[in-house]
Amino acid sequence: MRGVFCFILVNRGLSHPGQEKGSTSASHLESQYIYPMHERVMASLRKTGRFPDDVLAPFFDILKAKEYAKGENLLVPGEKCQMWFFIDQGSVRQFTEEEDGTERTVHLFLEDDWVFDAQSFTAQKPARGYLQALETTRGWQFSIHDIHDLIKTNPVFFQLGTLLELGVKQAEYHRSQNTPEAKYRALMAEKPQWVHRFPLKYIASYLGITPETLSRVRRKLMD
Repeated sequence: MRGVFCFILVNRGLSHPGQEKGSTSASHLESQYIYPMHERVMASLRKTGRFPDDVLAPFFDILKAKEYAKGENLLVPGEKCQMWFFIDQGSVRQFTEEEDGTERTVHLFLEDDWVFDAQSFTAQKPARGYLQALETTRGWQFSIHDIHDLIKTNPVFFQLGTLLELGVKQAEYHRSQNTPEAKYRALMAEKPQWVHRFPLKYIASYLGITPETLSRVRRKLMD
C-alpha cells in the first residue's frame, strides 16, 4: 500500500523541507499522509466496535486509493454494490430516480464517512439508485471480497457490519420525527455541517419534506 500513497503525493509535488522538488522520502510520506489516514479510519471504526491496533494492520493493507471526478458515479442502478469507500476529501450523494422523474435523496456523505449502498451490499442484489460524487472526491476503498478474507483471518471484522446498520438507522431516525421542525432539529444535532456543504433541496429530499417547508423551518429557527 505504501507505493500507492507515495505515488499520489509525489505526483502532487509534495516534498520534504530541504529536498529538491519531486523528491520525497518514504518516511516523510508516512508521517504526512499514511499515518493521519490510519488515525482517521481507526477513529471511524472504533465508533462501531473494538478493533485493537495490531488487528487492524491487515485492514490497512487492503485499502486502495481512489479518486472520483465531480458527477462521476460510484454506483448506478442495476449494479451490485461490492465496495465501501472512505471519504478523505469531498462529498457523495445517494439517490434514486422515481417514476415521475423526480430524484429522492437517500443519503449524503462527507469526509470521514463510509460510502456504500447498504441494501445492495448486504443482499448482493442490484442497486435501485446511484452513488454520485458531488465534487472531486478522493479516499480509500475495499471490496466485499476483501471483507470476506479479513473475517477468515479474524472474526473481529464481523463488527464492520455495524457500519452498515449505523447509516440506515441514522436516516430512519431523522425521517421518523413527527414534524418538519423536529426532523430538521434531529438532523442538525448530528450533522450541522450539512447545511454548509449540500444544497437545501438535497437535505429536504433526504428528510422527506419540500424545499419550501425546509426554508420556512430554517427561517423560524433563525428568528
